[in-house]
Amino acid sequence: MTADAGPSAHVRDIVLLLPLYRFDGPPRIEIAEGLAIVEARDARWPATHAVRRTLRLPVAPGGGAPRPEDAAAYTAAREDLWIVMRALHAVALGRCYGERVVQDAGSASQHGWRMPVLPSLDGGALDGHALERPGSVDVIRWCLEEPARRLLRVPLRRLHSALRRSSDEARLVDLLSGLESMLLPHFDADLALRFAVRGSSLLGANLDERQQIFLRLRTASRERDRVLRHEDDAITTPLEALTDDLRRCIRICAERMALTHEPLTAYITGLETELML
Repeated sequence: MTADAGPSAHVRDIVLLLPLYRFDGPPRIEIAEGLAIVEARDARWPATHAVRRTLRLPVAPGGGAPRPEDAAAYTAAREDLWIVMRALHAVALGRCYGERVVQDAGSASQHGWRMPVLPSLDGGALDGHALERPGSVDVIRWCLEEPARRLLRVPLRRLHSALRRSSDEARLVDLLSGLESMLLPHFDADLALRFAVRGSSLLGANLDERQQIFLRLRTASRERDRVLRHEDDAITTPLEALTDDLRRCIRICAERMALTHEPLTAYITGLETELML
């Protein structure tokens, strides 16, 4: 028997599942090797689907808790699950959320590898058909790659958080913060104007579109500030329309960042000076 034969004979598959609720998608979506979105088949779960991550690790002595040297693998696997779930919001309209990560689904030994339970979410399902459009699954894959996953960590969390909010005001704050983290990685002077200029220049296909986007982003900034100051002034622009705009902007920006692995500011060098003169 060779030195490698012993350990290789004691390798087991560890399955981590992140349940997805209110997700209306196909039965199986392959993201990467050992990583997929699958239809939930366990009648004990109210979830419709789950993000499934499979690890192949040596069996711990006595079949107990994971070995300390395997902790990094578990941490990376759990982060993959959450990135995939949050990236779903960048490729399709709608809502879905994960409640916890469950290890060894179908087994009594779960070793306490669990995530905090998230609040309940009201609302419709995420449109699974949108995932069938060309490039949608690629965007999710790109979001898993470095440094795209680092660049998108904050905006995707904010996008996911916004979908769990019960009020338009709270959603506006989350969405605007997420988009600002994409367009304003360095918090310099005159942020509201710079934010609107960058957003309109990147998202508008022509001058008319840029002007409209600029006005909507400036309006969103003003309304967010009003919400944070707890002012009760009459809202002149429907918040639902503003939040829809922001979600669309975040998805477009996330796709570009995931594809290029670069911050958005790499594309607008010199553009601000021209537009702000």
